[in-house]
Amino acid sequence: MREKFERATGAEKRAEQVEWAIGIVSAIVIIAIVGFLVHRGATATGGAPNLSVTTERAADFGETGQLLFSVRNDGTRAAANVIVSAAFDDGSGEMQKRSVHLDHISAGSTKTGGLFLPQDTVEFEVFVEGYADP
Repeated sequence: MREKFERATGAEKRAEQVEWAIGIVSAIVIIAIVGFLVHRGATATGGAPNLSVTTERAADFGETGQLLFSVRNDGTRAAANVIVSAAFDDGSGEMQKRSVHLDHISAGSTKTGGLFLPQDTVEFEVFVEGYADP
């Protein structure tokens, strides 16, 4: 009977050591995350969104063509109400424009979208027209 008690006590000690080890590792991870966030908050001052747009592909979509694009924000601040526009000549000799509004693009992230252009559009220019501070 005494042997069972000693084995149980040994198993409990091992379990307690494992619990302590997991607790210490968890505390280190939490301290590292909090430290990173504090450092990021203290050093990331000001700045502005740095928005760039690239066209992904153009696809036929019924009587119109669909121009897919992605907008990347390489800046240190988010941008809200981002306006992406495409200027193109529809064959009439006058430049036409289509625009789309993207709600929010966080710093360091990418958003995708699409614009519908006439199917016979050959030349176009896609650009970011503006944004607002969130």
